[in-house]
Amino acid sequence: MRDGKLVPVNPVYEGATRSRRMSSRPAFATGPNMSVARSLPLLQSRSQHAIRNNAYAVGAKEAYVSNLVGKGIRPNWRDSEIQDLWDTWANECDADGGESFYGLESMVTGAQFESGECLTRFRLRRPSDGLSVPLQLQVMESAQLDPNYTRLFGDSMIKMGIEFNGIGRRSAFHLWRFHPHEKLTSQINSRVAIPARDIVHMYRRQRPGQLRGVPELTPVLVTLYGIDKMQDSTLARQTLAQMFGAFVSRKPAADDDEFPEFGDAISNHELEDDEDRHPDGEDAMEFTSGAIH
Repeated sequence: MRDGKLVPVNPVYEGATRSRRMSSRPAFATGPNMSVARSLPLLQSRSQHAIRNNAYAVGAKEAYVSNLVGKGIRPNWRDSEIQDLWDTWANECDADGGESFYGLESMVTGAQFESGECLTRFRLRRPSDGLSVPLQLQVMESAQLDPNYTRLFGDSMIKMGIEFNGIGRRSAFHLWRFHPHEKLTSQINSRVAIPARDIVHMYRRQRPGQLRGVPELTPVLVTLYGIDKMQDSTLARQTLAQMFGAFVSRKPAADDDEFPEFGDAISNHELEDDEDRHPDGEDAMEFTSGAIH
């Protein structure tokens, strides 16, 4: 208000201004897939590294899986015969033979948290295989779906490893036959087009048109590494501080040239007691916790 009159104010969002607070923030727009395609392999690698080495990341993954599937989402069928058939198949559904259906639920959910996405392929089996239901599930990491594999041919298009037909519907997934980061299979690896009806692509779509998922740790990766560095520095400082328990000093005589100054390395030949000598015969200064210097 000025001179009793209302003065119009520019109705803009603070986040859209060029003020000092916002001048260093990125101001370019991207589509839902360009930034993902460029960043996904490195994001996945760093997310997996954090989960291998950072206790906070491991705890976040375990909490995510526990909250989403718990001990497993278990269907209860009204028909007892169907229930018995389901229970039998649930124990033999893993194509790798290592998990039950409920173990696969936890594995897929954990992989989606860690890598942003997970792939499951339906594998039909022969009746001679002796399964209660001739179907198994093959769980694969999303690294087998190359985010940088993009092609255009005829009415079809491959975007980030996913093939779309003329009306924009998923028609196939172009997967590496083997995991691309396994060195033993890198020389014989090749892409295989798998019909989309045989693939379950689990990821959390955050933007319309987004084709691939990003790790759930993406927003906090920088902070996690910063916390790691801070804790290592704090631990090193406290460890060093514990090595100085007390200091004993005396004023040497004017002609006392043999008394060493603090910080001077004491050579082995200067030590009178053989037990104090360095076992390798080298000059050394050793600090121990709570030592008196």
